Amino acid sequence: MSAVDRTRQTHGTLISDAHRIAWYFLSATGQVRDTYKDQVLLSQIIIALAGRGVIHRIRLANVAIAEFGRQAPIARYARAPDDLLATGQS
Repeated sequence: MSAVDRTRQTHGTLISDAHRIAWYFLSATGQVRDTYKDQVLLSQIIIALAGRGVIHRIRLANVAIAEFGRQAPIARYARAPDDLLATGQS
């Protein structure tokens, strides 16, 4: 196995572990509502953080949890005006 392959495998394991840790915490504390959208948001956050150089899985999970807390309410309630009309909400 080449060094590049080991790095990719390690990076994949890092992201997978951090996602599992963060998802467990968010589920246990009731912060997860829409499973699919929340999974996608959490994945995007973790991948972005890993891309910026966060390489410790616990730190990555903790920062992702904090960022999820900031972004999730915005992502949940940001709807197109047509969606609001269709549901009768204002």
